[in-house]
Amino acid sequence: NSVLDFSKIEAGALVLEAVEFRIEDMLRDVADVNAGPAREKGLELLYSCGDMDSLHVMGDPLRLAQILNNLIGNAIKFTETGTVVLSAELAGQIASHAIIRFSVQDTGIGLGEQEQKKLFEVFTQADTSTTRQYGGTGLGLPICKSLVGLMGGDIDVESEPGKGSQFSFSANFILADCQSAPPNEDILKLRNMRILVVDDNEKVANILQLMLREYARDVVFAASGEEGLECLEEADEPFGLVLLDCAMPGLDGFEVCRRIKRHETLRPIPKVVMVTGFMHERLSQPAGDTDYDAYVLKPFSQSDVFDAIAHAFGKAATARMGAKALAPESGKLSPHIRGARVLLVEDSEINQQVAREILEMEGLDVSIAGNGREAIDKLEEKTFDLVLMDIQMPVMDGYETTRRLRADERFKKLPILAMTANAMEGDREVALAAGMNAHITKPIDPEELFNEIGKWIAPKAATSAKIEGLDTEAGLRCSAGNPKLYRKLLNMFAASHVDTVREIQDALNEQDYELAQRLAHTFKGVAGTIGAAPLHEAAKATEAAIKRKAPKAVEKGLKAIGILLDPLIEGIRSSQFAVDASQPSPSLITESLDTARVAPVLRELKWLLAEGDAAAGECLERLRAMPGTDTISGHLAPLGRKIGQYAFEEALRITDILATSLNIELEGIDHE
Repeated sequence: NSVLDFSKIEAGALVLEAVEFRIEDMLRDVADVNAGPAREKGLELLYSCGDMDSLHVMGDPLRLAQILNNLIGNAIKFTETGTVVLSAELAGQIASHAIIRFSVQDTGIGLGEQEQKKLFEVFTQADTSTTRQYGGTGLGLPICKSLVGLMGGDIDVESEPGKGSQFSFSANFILADCQSAPPNEDILKLRNMRILVVDDNEKVANILQLMLREYARDVVFAASGEEGLECLEEADEPFGLVLLDCAMPGLDGFEVCRRIKRHETLRPIPKVVMVTGFMHERLSQPAGDTDYDAYVLKPFSQSDVFDAIAHAFGKAATARMGAKALAPESGKLSPHIRGARVLLVEDSEINQQVAREILEMEGLDVSIAGNGREAIDKLEEKTFDLVLMDIQMPVMDGYETTRRLRADERFKKLPILAMTANAMEGDREVALAAGMNAHITKPIDPEELFNEIGKWIAPKAATSAKIEGLDTEAGLRCSAGNPKLYRKLLNMFAASHVDTVREIQDALNEQDYELAQRLAHTFKGVAGTIGAAPLHEAAKATEAAIKRKAPKAVEKGLKAIGILLDPLIEGIRSSQFAVDASQPSPSLITESLDTARVAPVLRELKWLLAEGDAAAGECLERLRAMPGTDTISGHLAPLGRKIGQYAFEEALRITDILATSLNIELEGIDHE
């Protein structure tokens, strides 16, 4: 792709688009794509657009995102600890044109003067030694420079070895004729309020102050939990709100919050919004069991922060405060509807594939029938929450199928939604007369589809399982909100990792450090995927200790894994997630799936993901086309979504889990 882009640029054949987009939305998308890799390395990824949160411009958001993704990807690659900050500011405005300055700053290894001079040359890299640590084509930055030039700007770098780098560029845009909504009344109330920001990272504090200063009467910064408590206790005027970092040296955010809420003399007690770089298990506790009032995850936007503040003060965040007013998000399902069983009755294989992909992306459990007769047979065998019924089908059409179902007392109240290409006047009435509940027109509009499904499926009780060391909400998110898939993952984890500590120790005894490190690395990824954060951290520390061959640290890490792993497995086996003995094994192996044919494709997919190669998408499509892979669609749908988002590290985790469930060895391929 880079070679093709460079060829187009050299030939003068690359033309930028001019579409309307919102600066904050583009920055949010870029931050979301890079959040996973940053989190994997323990880095804080932040972004800020100053007072441009509501600015709409005309330009090419995809090419702009390409530049920023390249710069942020490099920043993450060359930074081991610290922060990566993406920022944008309005540098100038002339009539209907706006000049915006973008920058990506890191705390990484930095560059010397000689390296900086050659940085934008084609096929050139800063590290040219034969043992260089970092890969790449040497095309990324030259392409960025050319794209910036097409946008009417220039790119430069400021860097110093050991002190990080900052890449900056300007771009010229036409201002779009779009009016922003006035600030929400809830955020206007902040104008009479003092706000305390407590964070040991000055960059985070600066971004929060920048976001809030237009609305709050006074924003004060404290660099530690101890300093924050001191500010509250010695304030001449009380603070109404505290934005509090979870992870700080000394007193962490949770302890500071506990002391604030239980303070004997502090009056009034301020609202507390926790700020965190990852979904800490203590943040997922039920309302009433926590001291904080709301939380916001990094990387955050101004809208995210304002929504959290509104939630802290008991307001539903139905509109973006201080930015463009947005209606509540439609076309998405409630978390309590995800996991519902849907029968898709459709004779076209292409339509089956499209509809199934859309439905499974929202966490629905989908079964398929090719005609009305098959649908009736499946309904006799299994209970469904809703039926999506095509009209024109061989053997038995949708109208006749629905009439037969309605004649059966068991199916009188079963929601049946017609899906048809017929959009003529009267078609809806015919469908309703046959006993159907609603009429959805093809080609399918996902928003319309999910809105209708949401009307007819009754929400189920939220998943409630308390297992020590397991954040089920985080695990469900990694499983695309699919409880069925999450249950499979937990049971596979409990079955596959009983002997993990012994396996790693055996590899170490054989002095096979590569195998030991790979076992720890895979275990780390799986633990993170199911939401076992403490176990993930223990595995991460163990992997690092194995890598640097530190026996005492390895011993300590394995001991920590053992202490956490045994009760977790026991908790899974004794919980509602445990496999019902009357049900099939959670293994995904079936007679219709030829694992011998799947294995080489899965190995190729993992290699492409490890290389960060976009061809992984094509490889996944080849995998999907193989016979029997509908039995592993619960893995393939979220895998496709992660590849589409370029979240390759998370896609690797799903691939590892899938390979484990199929008993396929992916040896010789390391995530690193």
